[in-house]
Amino acid sequence: MHALLCEAECWKLFCRTAIPDNDTGSCPPELKEYGEKMVKKCVGLPLAIVVLGGLLSSKNQSPTEWENVLNNLQAHFSRDKGVDAILSLSYIELPHN
Repeated sequence: MHALLCEAECWKLFCRTAIPDNDTGSCPPELKEYGEKMVKKCVGLPLAIVVLGGLLSSKNQSPTEWENVLNNLQAHFSRDKGVDAILSLSYIELPHN
C-alpha cells in the first residue's frame, strides 16, 4: 500500500502533471483556485492526482477549461467516490479519434 501525500506534495505533483513543461511545481494564479479544489478531491492519492493532472495537461490552460473539468469532476463525485470518479471522468474525457 502506498502512503498518502501531504497537501504540499499533492499540489506540487498536480502542477507538474497538469501544466506541460512545468518544473516549478506551481500553477498560474488564474488556475490555482480550480486546481486546489480538484486536488482536494484526490485526498492525497498519487494515482488520482496523476490521472487528473494528465487529463488537464491535454486541455487548454484556461480558467474556463479548468472550471469545466472541476464541474464535471463534482458531478462524477455525486455518483462515484474517490478514484473511481476521477478515473471515470478521465475515461469520458479521452479525445475522440
